[in-house]
Amino acid sequence: MTNSDRSTSIRPFPVHHSPAATIALVLRWILAGLVCLWLAFCTAVGPIYRANHSILTFAVGNWLILIFSFAIYLSLLASLVDLSRPHSRLKTVSKLLAARAKKLKKPVLTRLKGMRWIQQIQSKLTVHAKKSTSRKNPPALSLIKKITSSWRPWIITHTQYSWQIACIVGFFWLIFLALVPTIFGADALSQWNEAKRWIAYLNGSRPDYMESFNVVDVYPIAHYLWPTTSTYLTNQHNVVLTIITGSLLELSNQWTGSLDLGFIFLSLLQAAFALFCVSVTMARFFRFARPSRIYQDSSHLERNSTAGPWPRLIIIVFFSFNPLVVFSMPALTKSPLFAFAFLWWFGLWFEIFASPHTSKISRRRTAGLFLSSLIMLISAKYALYILAIQIILVLLSDRSRWRTWLAGLVLPLLIFQVGLNVAVGTGAIINGDPIESRGVQVQQIARVMKLDPLNISPKTKRQLQPIFNLYAMGNTYFPDDADRVKSSGGDPKIETYKWETVTAKDMSHLNEAWLDLGKRNPVIYLDAFLAKIYGYFDISDPPYVSAAYYVKTPQIDTRTSWIRYWLPGIREYIKDSSLRASSKPVIGQLMHGNFYVIICLMIICAEFILRRWTYLLRHFPLLLLMGVMVLSPANNFDRHMLPLAFVCLFMIITFIRESRRHISRSRRALPQ
Repeated sequence: MTNSDRSTSIRPFPVHHSPAATIALVLRWILAGLVCLWLAFCTAVGPIYRANHSILTFAVGNWLILIFSFAIYLSLLASLVDLSRPHSRLKTVSKLLAARAKKLKKPVLTRLKGMRWIQQIQSKLTVHAKKSTSRKNPPALSLIKKITSSWRPWIITHTQYSWQIACIVGFFWLIFLALVPTIFGADALSQWNEAKRWIAYLNGSRPDYMESFNVVDVYPIAHYLWPTTSTYLTNQHNVVLTIITGSLLELSNQWTGSLDLGFIFLSLLQAAFALFCVSVTMARFFRFARPSRIYQDSSHLERNSTAGPWPRLIIIVFFSFNPLVVFSMPALTKSPLFAFAFLWWFGLWFEIFASPHTSKISRRRTAGLFLSSLIMLISAKYALYILAIQIILVLLSDRSRWRTWLAGLVLPLLIFQVGLNVAVGTGAIINGDPIESRGVQVQQIARVMKLDPLNISPKTKRQLQPIFNLYAMGNTYFPDDADRVKSSGGDPKIETYKWETVTAKDMSHLNEAWLDLGKRNPVIYLDAFLAKIYGYFDISDPPYVSAAYYVKTPQIDTRTSWIRYWLPGIREYIKDSSLRASSKPVIGQLMHGNFYVIICLMIICAEFILRRWTYLLRHFPLLLLMGVMVLSPANNFDRHMLPLAFVCLFMIITFIRESRRHISRSRRALPQ
């Protein structure tokens, strides 16, 4: 029996629940309903915070939005659950309506045929049809008919293997790369500056920390975190990624006199990795797409059938043309790299759990799990927590494959974390500043300083003043982004976070002072929290920073030698066209990350109600990623939602697959 077998109890219907099972079902529905209520609430408060108002202005219109949105989300959840059960009420109702319509159709048609004007139209259509069939179809029309009739077998035949998928998707990506050979922003330049100073240090130079504005000032790292011996590497952008990116850019600068070739090479390298991750994951999900719909005989073995033409076409179109994917593919920031590695990792989880519980995991899959885990750790700091929690959960649920989990999950985590701790402990690198993970806290303090700066106790003020310039925080407060109130950004800038003078002792009082200030200003704290995170769960909220932003950045225009002159009009047109399409009501939602966040949440809630514990295990990292979004510095930032957007369509396929399998097994369990 596989893990999936145990995740869903198969019983003949109708099902009679025990009192305990009924109570558990009700509790699951209550928890899932609260998620729907949260989504509806974020949608309702969206107009308030987009207008920079307070929750105190929540009025009748917001109540109507809340009720309407809650009804939609709950109905969607109920439909997902109902259609996943063999005794689906929706299917029964649809069949009754179809039978009723068929019954009414005959007398209506008979009555219509008796009308003279209907008979005249019918005779004209008959004459026109005879003339059309007597003429030969032109070659172009024949070709169109041939293509439309044969595309289904063609798409299935040509998307069976990962290399075939890579050829199709890669063709469209190459066209984009020919027009836009690289995408980067301030992060890549910070990594280059950091690596350049480190390489100079290795060559005998001793540049002083304070001689210029550098990476420890752009994303401030408090001086108390600096080691006593001089070092020039930080973990702000993940030290391994910084060394690789920065060193290649410096190599390009030394060989060619500019960074341009380095940027293009890095973008092509990331695009190749992204194409690999996308193609192998597609092949995995297409191969284990669905079971047969109905097993007529209990002696029939369960067989998996491959994905049909429509799922293949939709997913290929998504990864070939959606700006969330295409603009991220060559973008030299850590979030896209993590998202593509996470997609590879997610596909491996699916294939492992789709195989029988007793089967041995191949070395190839284990190696893939190891590499994808390591790249996730290299690209994003929060990958550490995702892997650690996933290791605990998988060891509790499936101890028989402990060797695979040890080699594929525990080993990369140990290698990365031990190496990082040794490097920080010996003073080889400067660790990142913990202020980066306190986005919600600093936003709440800053909002109080903006709206009610006098409502602060003397003790709290004494505790916060060594850490922040409080009145500057109030002046620079912006609801969607915490970077301004923690002194992130280039020079010149307003100093809000006193990273040059703050001490570890000062920081130890931050939580206490933050809590005391919140007790005096609970409404302002609630407003700051909601204004900071609502966009991730409000389907109507446009992204604060969309994926299109990075297509044309100030750094591309000012820090490149000839890339800035490579089809600048087309680059601008691509960015503007994407932003215009993103603002459209329907197509725009498909280009927003929060659309996929909401779909993923709905599927996870449905799996929770249906007790698909194995699927919840593999989807649990998505919930952790949502927590990362909440704690991140910005609201509704498309980059932070990329992993959920990439796996969303595969989650839909998996959900449909498991639903069909459950229905088929339930029918087989009925007495013959």
